Amino acid sequence: MTHRLSTPQHSEPATPDLWSHRVLGDHHFWSARGVLPWWYRHTAPPDPPPGASFEQRDLVRRGRIASTIMLFLACILVLVVPIGLLGPNRQIFYTALAVWCVIGLCLVLNRKGQVTLVGLLLCLSIITGMYLSILRAPGGMSPDDKDILYLLVFGELFIGAILPVSWVFVPALINLTFGVLELTIAPHTPLFAALLVSSGPTILFRLVQLHVFVTAVMWILGLHAREAIKRADRAEEIARLQHTLAQMSQAQMQEAQQVQTTVTAIIGVLTRTAQGDLLARVPVSEGETLWSLVGSLNILLARYQSARQQAEELERIRPRVEHWRQCEQALRWMQELEEPFARMVSTAVQEQQPLNLPATQTPLAPYFRLLHGKYLCDRPAVPASSLFIRPTRLSS
Repeated sequence: MTHRLSTPQHSEPATPDLWSHRVLGDHHFWSARGVLPWWYRHTAPPDPPPGASFEQRDLVRRGRIASTIMLFLACILVLVVPIGLLGPNRQIFYTALAVWCVIGLCLVLNRKGQVTLVGLLLCLSIITGMYLSILRAPGGMSPDDKDILYLLVFGELFIGAILPVSWVFVPALINLTFGVLELTIAPHTPLFAALLVSSGPTILFRLVQLHVFVTAVMWILGLHAREAIKRADRAEEIARLQHTLAQMSQAQMQEAQQVQTTVTAIIGVLTRTAQGDLLARVPVSEGETLWSLVGSLNILLARYQSARQQAEELERIRPRVEHWRQCEQALRWMQELEEPFARMVSTAVQEQQPLNLPATQTPLAPYFRLLHGKYLCDRPAVPASSLFIRPTRLSS
């Protein structure tokens, strides 16, 4: 079963890349059917969300590996129980029970994403259980207990598979130190002591060879796996960027087409307006690129239409306005001349002097020039029979 990580180590995107998750997500690279997928759904961390970081995806990958290891380890312990019950070393049975309990706890922690803690607990439980099986062996280490030293390599496998690969050297060093001490200074059964006389160097060499070789292989595989995951992650990032660039290019082309269409419509509307069509407007939808510009242009055209209508209305009423203005001016002049004219007439009548009217540019100027220098007198009363007699006229 293949697991693949697909998000780079840089900062997470502001919004999840749903296309990358939908097309290149981890769920495309392993089957959702069978025992392991069912086991993962109950004991492994949930699938990473869209836009998850490299660390989040790596955590899910290591969590699935830990879940698989715990499943097979629990099954293997079923075969270990009869050895502990039927053999002389009962500590093996107690170790199997303790590891089962640790596995139960680790399944819960692994589901919650505590993968590093799960790896440490599994490694410590396996190594500690094997150490106790060797240390509490009755009569010291026997030839059968000697094989447990080879099984200590399980701790290194767990560390290399679940935790960061550089941690694999720690259990390897501890296991080698423990193995050398057990083969040299720890108590042994007489049979194993006799065996060490002839085969001690061979056993020690095999022990060192096993731990060094497994540790080196796990370290190399871990480094190469991580580099492969990084390369796959970069490839997915490149594919995501290419998809994003293609979308941006398509969006820019559509936007350019919309802008060209809008510009053509603006030119057409301006041409119609110049030809006298004051009702011409540029059609536009909210959200388009030139939406604000077209909106302002339509407002300007509406105001231009209103101004043209007002100007035409003023042209129609201009003669009336001029006539009213002239009448208003004449009325103002009459009002200004009313008092001085009345005073001059009164003075001319009372003092029997000729009218002394001022020169003016008003419409009354011809009449003022005609009356200027004339005398005013009262009209005498005449009988009705003389109504047709010419009335008294102004005299010089």
